[in-house]
Amino acid sequence: MFIRRIGVTGAVVVAALGFAAPAHAVGEDGVGNAGVAQVPASNGQVTPVGPLADCDVYGENLVTSAEVRQTGVVRYGEATASCVHDEDVEKNLVKVEGDSFQLDAFVTANRQRIRTGEYAVTCEGTATGTTYAQFTIRNIRGVTPPKPIEENSTVWINGTLHGAAAKAKVVFRETLKDGHGGLDLTAMHVYLYGADDSPRGHAAIGRVSCSPFA
Repeated sequence: MFIRRIGVTGAVVVAALGFAAPAHAVGEDGVGNAGVAQVPASNGQVTPVGPLADCDVYGENLVTSAEVRQTGVVRYGEATASCVHDEDVEKNLVKVEGDSFQLDAFVTANRQRIRTGEYAVTCEGTATGTTYAQFTIRNIRGVTPPKPIEENSTVWINGTLHGAAAKAKVVFRETLKDGHGGLDLTAMHVYLYGADDSPRGHAAIGRVSCSPFA
């Protein structure tokens, strides 16, 4: 069987707009994590995962997380996160890196699982009021990202969740902005739904959030 492996990269730049009302309350100077998940096991029980490698410029600055595996549900490889409020260069700097991800509970219609190799996400909030963010995901399987990847690019996939008909909404470059230069970027976020469109869980990799340096 031929398995297609794909990598993606994207970037976001936000400038502060003082006159705009925030659509979402991002509002964090600099935080990041490697992933979170709430996916049901075959018996319906949900055991939350994460936030993994959870850092904060005003809290834990350098964090690592070991491999996390829920058999038949979801697994995350080792990850690191760094959050720095750098007075010298007047920047909030966040970087998250993980080595792999696999969603085992959901199987696509062509009998694949959504998984990735290494991923990295960074953001930078500057004293000029501009915030930058970028991400890279390598060796994506089970879902084909759109080209180009715009903010909140979405792909729907039919499949099964523990054998029952289901579908997944996969959002690449999931982006929230607060209208004041704050920016929240998640590299990839998978939302699961039953055949009746009822929410069944979610799993995300690589989230960073930065606001302008102050």
